[in-house]
Amino acid sequence: MNRQTKKTKPFNVTKASPLDIKYAKRLNEATEVLGVSKVDAVLLDLSLPDSEGIDTFIKLRDSSPETPIVVLSGTKDEDIAVQAGRHPRI
Repeated sequence: MNRQTKKTKPFNVTKASPLDIKYAKRLNEATEVLGVSKVDAVLLDLSLPDSEGIDTFIKLRDSSPETPIVVLSGTKDEDIAVQAGRHPRI
């Protein structure tokens, strides 16, 4: 199988691992997970298929205000990350 046709999978945790990682590709999936599961933290990309920019952070924060959120982004616009860090709901 060549690299172009090989599908990548999210981080795979073995049964022996002490980590329990939940993976969501969309904001609506993440909010559903947070609605039924207790998580220690969220790694959040601000560029998701169903949400973009600071609104992504705000919607996730509103759905789970007590959950720590680490904002990650591939965008070169640092202003968005700074806005998330200064947001009054933190």
